[in-house]
Amino acid sequence: MYALEKVSTGVTGLDDVLMGGYAVGRTTLIAGGPGSGKTNLALNFVVKACEHNEPVAFVAFEESPKALRRNAQTIGFDIGSAEAAKNMLIIDASLPGQAEVVGAFSLSGLLATITNQITRFGIRHLVIDGLDSLTRLNNDPALERRELQNLNRWLVDSDITTLITSKSHEGELVPSEYDDFLNYIVDCVIFLDHSVLQNTVTRRLRVMKYRGSSFSGNAHAFHIGIGGMRLLPVSSIELMRPGVLERFSTGVKHLDDILGGGLMRGSTVLISGPTGSGKTTLAATVIAAANAREERVLFVSYEMSAESMVQTMASAGIDLQTPVDRGLTEIFAVLPEAIGAEAHLFQVMDRLEVFRPHLLVVDAISACARMGSDEIAFNFVARLIGIAKRYGMSAIFTNQTTTLMPVHEISGVGVSSLIDTVILVDLIVQDGELNRSILVMKSRGTNHSNQQHEFFITSGGIVLADAYVGDQGLMLGTARRMCEYRMRNELRNKTLAIAANRASLERKRNALRFSIEASEAEIEMLETQMEISKLDIDELEQRVESIRRT
Repeated sequence: MYALEKVSTGVTGLDDVLMGGYAVGRTTLIAGGPGSGKTNLALNFVVKACEHNEPVAFVAFEESPKALRRNAQTIGFDIGSAEAAKNMLIIDASLPGQAEVVGAFSLSGLLATITNQITRFGIRHLVIDGLDSLTRLNNDPALERRELQNLNRWLVDSDITTLITSKSHEGELVPSEYDDFLNYIVDCVIFLDHSVLQNTVTRRLRVMKYRGSSFSGNAHAFHIGIGGMRLLPVSSIELMRPGVLERFSTGVKHLDDILGGGLMRGSTVLISGPTGSGKTTLAATVIAAANAREERVLFVSYEMSAESMVQTMASAGIDLQTPVDRGLTEIFAVLPEAIGAEAHLFQVMDRLEVFRPHLLVVDAISACARMGSDEIAFNFVARLIGIAKRYGMSAIFTNQTTTLMPVHEISGVGVSSLIDTVILVDLIVQDGELNRSILVMKSRGTNHSNQQHEFFITSGGIVLADAYVGDQGLMLGTARRMCEYRMRNELRNKTLAIAANRASLERKRNALRFSIEASEAEIEMLETQMEISKLDIDELEQRVESIRRT
């Protein structure tokens, strides 16, 4: 069976989508609206090829070589060095601004020039950037199709790996009728989309077809930054849990006991509850415990600044400033609306790669919906979970629910099925009093408690109380303290009653003992008297016998 030879796209994640990369010796079309990232995607491929000393020709129809070099530098690509090393050749095919088109336009002259350069420099890969700006000069669809057919025959005969960028009329993830012919003749079609969703920029990529190869046909969000384009498909995330049975402490002994011995190393934990229930404080407690073990922690905050986080936790007796100063904890605070979800994702990934923490904490995933939509939030968090498992690190995610007793909202953005341990912290109004409770809803592979416990945030940290269940369910706050008071009184009364009973028993025992001793003395006296009486009887009998004899 023939295996399609492929070459890397130079884009993190795109090789996974294309099941290996671009097809060698075939043509790939990159289409999309203005600013969607077409040229950037092509440059990623150019840079990768140059790194492997595979010469590339870049035919620019819209940008001058100077503008192309300058724009590439803004994302960290040094085209000048590649040109100096003769790994890249820029062919300027742009038309002067004052040029006028007379008659039908033909690509034959340009193709002859490219053929000459391929032979001269040993070009192995070709990028044709902005082809549509030239072919559409004909203003005749029939002539345009003819030129595209000529180009396609030339590419097939040249047996060269080619990328063609072209603007899509609609700029959507589906082709327009105008682009259908070009889409038909190429081997692979990749559409890029650049849109604004709820004031947040979102870039997406979709592979429409790939002759001779399987591929992921879903729409994949991507990010453009220093180093070019990056994407991390949700389908590439492995959710296999490492086979590690080691546990680590949360920093609260009572909570460790409830969890069956602490949290599992390398597991993912969701702490869910309404605002003010203690989610962040509980997460900070785990951070402090990790720092005490000299473990590094990356804290990603979408709800408060680093300074506010440190100050707020200090009021609960949790010192985060010292580990921050020592480099054990890094707090990365950013608003969800500041950038797109992909930019957020790769910012976290870059910090994970450099900092290599033992524990990742994200507060709160409910805020991730502000990155664009619930779907975007789910994809973001799901990939973070996968990344944590890939690195083998433990991860804690907090989720803010909107109601008290939020059983139906525990999953946050819908990721609870991907989570190993779910802890519900709640605010409960009982007898006109607001109290906090904590419940371990699930913890895979552990024998955890199924009871709801009360907990307090004190100046010395988090403290858990034993569970008290009455006729009306769990008793918290004043009701629990009254129950404890009643139980202490009942215990005291029972203790006093037992002591009184013990004293009464001892008295009766002593009285009985005295009675027994008196009875024994009386018996002894009677026995003595009986002995004396026997002696008297013997003496009388002797006297009687003596009288009888006389």
